[in-house]
Amino acid sequence: MIAALPLSVSAAGEYVPGNPRWSGYQNQVQWDRPAGAASGDSFEYEAQLLLGDDVVESKAVEIDTYLFFTNDVVTRPQEEYTIRVRARWIMIVGDPDGQYMVADVGEAEPPHEHSYTQKHDAAQHWQACSCGERLNVAKHKADANRSPNTVRRLALSICYYLNYLDQTGTELLQVAKKSFEEQSSHFGQFLYWLVEGRHITDNRTAKTGNGTCNAYLKDVFGFFLYLADNGYTEPLRVLAYNQITVSNAVGVKRTIRSKSFKGYLKEKDRNVRAAQEPEIIDILRACTNLRDQLLLLLLAETGFRIGEILGVDYTKDIDYEKQVLKVYFRDDNDNEARAKNAEYRSAKISRETFEFLLHYLAEYRRLLQRQSLLFINIRGETAGKPMRVESVYDMLDRMEEKTGIKLTPHMLRRYYAVSRRDAGWALELIQLALGHKHLDTTVKYLGILDNQLMTASREFYEKHSDLYGIKDLL
Repeated sequence: MIAALPLSVSAAGEYVPGNPRWSGYQNQVQWDRPAGAASGDSFEYEAQLLLGDDVVESKAVEIDTYLFFTNDVVTRPQEEYTIRVRARWIMIVGDPDGQYMVADVGEAEPPHEHSYTQKHDAAQHWQACSCGERLNVAKHKADANRSPNTVRRLALSICYYLNYLDQTGTELLQVAKKSFEEQSSHFGQFLYWLVEGRHITDNRTAKTGNGTCNAYLKDVFGFFLYLADNGYTEPLRVLAYNQITVSNAVGVKRTIRSKSFKGYLKEKDRNVRAAQEPEIIDILRACTNLRDQLLLLLLAETGFRIGEILGVDYTKDIDYEKQVLKVYFRDDNDNEARAKNAEYRSAKISRETFEFLLHYLAEYRRLLQRQSLLFINIRGETAGKPMRVESVYDMLDRMEEKTGIKLTPHMLRRYYAVSRRDAGWALELIQLALGHKHLDTTVKYLGILDNQLMTASREFYEKHSDLYGIKDLL
């Protein structure tokens, strides 16, 4: 039956939807069930989106307490809109049973003035209001399948910066309105605030390195780019590109581009050397089981990161016909191993190492059958469980005590890069094999020094002595 709601269940405000708000996820509007509703009651709501006094769009939804407005409708920043929600129909379970039109129950109040506090955990960062509203600023990194450490650092970076703003009495959205010089000073002072350790709230005494401080600032710049892309603020002036055109002595013009912000702190070079082949051989001989030997062989022959190697699924990621190992992104491995940037790569291994791999699979087949990851624990209560990163470093520490040779997965990765360069591989091929986004990272891995560049230049000119026909011009 459909009828007016009986007076016995229509106390003033009893069926008013509560706290209409933006959820923080895309253009989703959310509200709370009416306070007077029983657990079995179902509603049909009407939500209106207003810009000033104009109703932009009205939408109805049954049962649920949220809906989405399209991007075609929400063309301005969300805070400029008002959300109005009311209950139109109610299905009451119990006495009086039936379906009723809601009459004279008013409508929800417009959204209150939000007051945000900064919160974060290891996976994300958000702004929380007392009404339950969350403005998530780190979720886009997680959705892009960035590593948990990257997402955690992003959350910390923004938290640190917002704390810095609080301490200096600066409004977030006012920063973009500052002049170039004011922004340069503002972000430079933020770096020194980090260096001084004023972002640390516990009892740690270790100093934050310049490289880490620079990484925090780059995350903050990324946050401002995110705000600008979504129309919350204008782009930062210190992130603009300078561009000038100059002419050399013979009139040839060239364009020079450079980023405006020059305030990054000087970083120390990472002195991670490449492993040497004799060292790898000595460690292989010192290993006491096939698993550790295979792990080192594959790290040396693929250039994969340790998390990528530990994430190899022997049922899916190995092409046994072509003798190729593949890297796929998965974020649900039992040992939490994963590809760094949700990337796919592959690497062909030598025939000898492939035969060693088959020998390993046969030797530990009973343990391996318990799961699908290639590398497992082979002793103790955790035998048959996926091997974790910390176990790899524990093994390498034992090898160092035994042989006096320090070896890390990163050193093996650099060994791969250097050995391929020595074999004549192009830089671009090595970059692709290592999964580097930027070629300059590959160059740093290879340790190409100025004297090597000079040697290469001299050899080039010796082979091309008549370049440009200069002798004929003299």
